[in-house]
Amino acid sequence: MPIKNAIKATKSWSFRKILLSGLLAACVAAILLTGSIFHVTTTIMETASTVSHTYELIGSIKKLQLDLADIESGERGYVITGDQNYLATYNIALRTIQNRIDAIATLTARNPAQRARISRIERLVPAKLKTIQIIVDTRNAGAIDAALLLVSMEQDKLEMNRIRAVLDQMKAAESAFLTEQIAARDDAYRNFWWSFGALVSAMFAGAIWQYRQLRKIMRLKEEAEQRILHLAEHDALTGLANRRLLRARLDLGIAYAKRNGQMLAVIFLDLDGFKQVNDNLGHEAGDELLKAVSQRLQQAVRSNDTVARLGGDEFVVVLSEVADLSVATAVANKLIQVLALPHRITGRDVQISASIGLSNYPNHGDIADMLLSKADKALYQAKAAGKNRYKMAA
Repeated sequence: MPIKNAIKATKSWSFRKILLSGLLAACVAAILLTGSIFHVTTTIMETASTVSHTYELIGSIKKLQLDLADIESGERGYVITGDQNYLATYNIALRTIQNRIDAIATLTARNPAQRARISRIERLVPAKLKTIQIIVDTRNAGAIDAALLLVSMEQDKLEMNRIRAVLDQMKAAESAFLTEQIAARDDAYRNFWWSFGALVSAMFAGAIWQYRQLRKIMRLKEEAEQRILHLAEHDALTGLANRRLLRARLDLGIAYAKRNGQMLAVIFLDLDGFKQVNDNLGHEAGDELLKAVSQRLQQAVRSNDTVARLGGDEFVVVLSEVADLSVATAVANKLIQVLALPHRITGRDVQISASIGLSNYPNHGDIADMLLSKADKALYQAKAAGKNRYKMAA
């Protein structure tokens, strides 16, 4: 027994020793990896911030160049042709150009060299715009020859060339700076891999990535299954039950009514005037109207009743556990009144009505298809009788 206990104690100590050695090695590796990752991450974040800032500045400079080109082309087009459309382009660019200059000034506030260049732009551009405005005003005054003479002067071209030259210098400087930052980031990447070892880093990162990806795939799979199940039984636009779910609930409701000796009512509903809304306001407005109708239908019936959309502007409401026909007719009248109230669609009030056909179990059948068919026929009778009303199935 003492020997066995000693062996067990030795094995236990060896296990603990290996475990502690592994934990110590893992801690050292984690510290080294954390340090390396921190250094690389910091470099990447700084580079990303710089790259984003540089791209934004270059983009602003390009936009300013485009605005200046639009102003110049608008001015020349108007002076030469007298076409007012050129002035529209000119005026749009004129309204945005100062904002471009302000944005560039903000982005270059910490760069003395670029700040000096933007200061020149702040002097050259307003002077150029003033010259262009004088030429436009001269053309507006009817002095076409004078305006054409001013446009053709070499000084006019020289001013714009100076502005372009300064902007090109700014872009070139930013591009060079961007290249340096990207090179610094690439150096940081290389130092990381050489300092820690490509194999260990790849295995460690691969294990973490695989674990996280598996969890992500499982989560996405569950979400996709739930989404597919929901789409299979619900209308994509309104979220109501679709034909498939309606049939299932109607079959279940009929079976429940048979077992308990109760009545079940089917309300087949069609919107009057929906086509005019689609034609006059567009399909997007029609979709908004269908959503609004769906909400009103759901609010007008009980939570245990089923509201379904069969397609287009056709809806079905299944009333379960109905005491007598007066309950079904009262609900039908309520739905007609609720849907006749104005709907606020795309900023305007839209007026529609509803025609309804009613059928019930057991008076009109004991299967879903029969109840739906008779309610559908009653609906067309309601439409033929003048719409905005309900009809009970024969």
